[in-house]
Amino acid sequence: MKKAEEKKEMAKSIILIFLFLMTLFFSWQLYFDDLYGGSTKPSTVREVESLIPGKIETWISPKRTIVHFSEDDHGIFYDTKKYPFWTYALKYLKDQNISEEYKLTNVSKETADKFKSDFSVTFEFNYLLNNLLFTEIFNISNIDLNKYDKFEFSKMTLLVTEGSILFENDEDSYVLKIGGEDIESIRRLANQVIDDGYIRYYPGVFIGSENEIYSPISMNQKTGDLYSKQNLNVNDDKSIDIFASRFFSQPIEMIRKIEDSEKNRIYMYEHSQLIVSSDGISKYYNTINEKVNSRQFINSIKAAARFILEKEEKTEDTFLDKYIHIVDERGNLGYRFFINSTYDSVPLLMHKDENTIIYPYVIDVYGEVVQNYTRYVRNKSIKELPKIGIIEKKKLTPLEVIELNVNRIEELYNYTENKEENRVVSLNNIQKIVYSYYDNCTDEKLIPIWIIEFENVNYAFDMYTGQILFKQVLKK
Repeated sequence: MKKAEEKKEMAKSIILIFLFLMTLFFSWQLYFDDLYGGSTKPSTVREVESLIPGKIETWISPKRTIVHFSEDDHGIFYDTKKYPFWTYALKYLKDQNISEEYKLTNVSKETADKFKSDFSVTFEFNYLLNNLLFTEIFNISNIDLNKYDKFEFSKMTLLVTEGSILFENDEDSYVLKIGGEDIESIRRLANQVIDDGYIRYYPGVFIGSENEIYSPISMNQKTGDLYSKQNLNVNDDKSIDIFASRFFSQPIEMIRKIEDSEKNRIYMYEHSQLIVSSDGISKYYNTINEKVNSRQFINSIKAAARFILEKEEKTEDTFLDKYIHIVDERGNLGYRFFINSTYDSVPLLMHKDENTIIYPYVIDVYGEVVQNYTRYVRNKSIKELPKIGIIEKKKLTPLEVIELNVNRIEELYNYTENKEENRVVSLNNIQKIVYSYYDNCTDEKLIPIWIIEFENVNYAFDMYTGQILFKQVLKK
């Protein structure tokens, strides 16, 4: 009897020890899952595959949207949850049952401008697009522009009243007649914009320019007190390790880690390397083993989307600002994608070290392989100030900042162009006016600015003081 009791107690002890060990095991697992962001390995391609089409629709989005309410009444917007013009446009195109007999009709610039003045929505891109937009990327299979040789455009306008599409590049304009009906969803959204109250933009003739630029006569929009900071805490080893673990297929304890005298952290595994610098810029390097002899835009942009979705947690409000063709030292052909972001539905311009424009994400892709990846992501915080006793400073219009700085602009412009004869800067030299937020990557406070493009040079003006903050030479 006594032996039976002893065996029973021993069995209980064994069970308790087993349960204790299991508790330790699961506690250990939860700890490391938390330490390494839910897993010691990055998300698999299959896990993020379903997110890629939607993300590409977000990235391949217009730089800005111009709503032409009438010939002399315009609004400029950026695709946001509140005013999703681009999303509505894509849905409209996908829902169309377009006849196979549709055709593009070449029209003059004057005719194109007349079409747009009768209530339309223009989507402006920083780069040329072609049939890729409508077919594979956005899965709009019933519009096939392959039969039009070398068809490219940088502007796409929905003619709301008749439901047609106007495509434009620097040389040509084309109309594609499709539905023949009023685009009700776009019209409703535009009416909502009017009801909400918006900053009215006027054609260039209102400020003395003959070009198709748009500028507000007054600027009374509240800009708020916006502050920005690095979203990666470079003083926290655990945070850096969690971030670094996403770039390697092995657990972080198997990755070689070095910290230099300037507090830069270097992670190395086989042919890949990640450098997280003390100022928050991180750079990833990878080796391409196979030769890449051709460029395929669709495959490369999907590879870029997949990579960033795997490695980054917060990619909201990001969009493809521009891309360029690149060739590495071995002759591989690829793309460099510049991904920018918006603050409160307004583009953010980050500037660092003389004339260098910083992008949140820059990624080099050869075929479907990412070779280089640089990120400099900033977090936004809004500082609430007491309203009593605070007077909102007057914001200058673009015309006012130009009048304040015309002599300085001429001096900088002629210096940039290295002209023997000084060239007078007139309003007809203006190509574009853009409202943006400026982040110098040093101070935390963001500055509302006007970016005014004079031919191939951008000038950034402080919206409050009119001071020229910097100029940027554009490569055409």
